[in-house]
Amino acid sequence: MERPLIYLKDLPKYECLLRLAELYPQAQPDAIECYLVLLHLVNGWVLTVERSFARKGISRGKFSVLATLWWRENKGIRPSQLADMCGVTRATMTGLLIGLQHSGLVQRVRSREDRRVHTIELTPRGLQLVKTILPGYYRLVASLTQPLGSDKKQTLAKLARDLLPKQNKPRQKSLAHRRK
Repeated sequence: MERPLIYLKDLPKYECLLRLAELYPQAQPDAIECYLVLLHLVNGWVLTVERSFARKGISRGKFSVLATLWWRENKGIRPSQLADMCGVTRATMTGLLIGLQHSGLVQRVRSREDRRVHTIELTPRGLQLVKTILPGYYRLVASLTQPLGSDKKQTLAKLARDLLPKQNKPRQKSLAHRRK
């Protein structure tokens, strides 16, 4: 289901933002403009990716679960950990896992040490689906950022990380840091 993050088709002109600042002294036109432009950008990217996933019969949430399991080398992750990693509630994760299990893409595996504990793993079918989706996903992401050169992409990623609220900052350093 496509739901835009913002319902403005056209952004207000900067002059309009300046008039807002006259009415509301706390309004900072450059901050509002930055927010709206980034929201439009992300909205377009998210909708493009969701349409791509929909053509493959999968949602963004389900892809997040499958990709997380794959990136973690399918070692088995507890549902609560998976919810934290995907940034969703445990209830949402339960719903995603039920759907993925019914589709035969993931399985619950009981712990040998504690039968009350189970982890989630990709099934061979789920692994095959991830391997089928990832090349197109990576091409799509590359196309979304294609107008920027490598240096500008790194700069944009750094600036975006600087804007993330502390609780949303990625736990791992960026790829740019790993290259050094």
